[in-house]
Amino acid sequence: MHTKKYLESSVRIKELRLNNDNLDAFEEIEKIKNNLLKYCKLDTFAMVKILQKLIEYIEGN
Repeated sequence: MHTKKYLESSVRIKELRLNNDNLDAFEEIEKIKNNLLKYCKLDTFAMVKILQKLIEYIEGN
């Protein structure tokens, strides 16, 4: 689900860059970029939590 949003956002950024005559394009690109950064933070957080649980399991806690 998140991967689909990431891909859609990437495609949208490319479309906006092609149509750079649009004054709102920069704002939209910034909004998309910020959303992608939020997604990356959540994805990284989830991976850390999974790793923590795997370590707990291996150590028998």
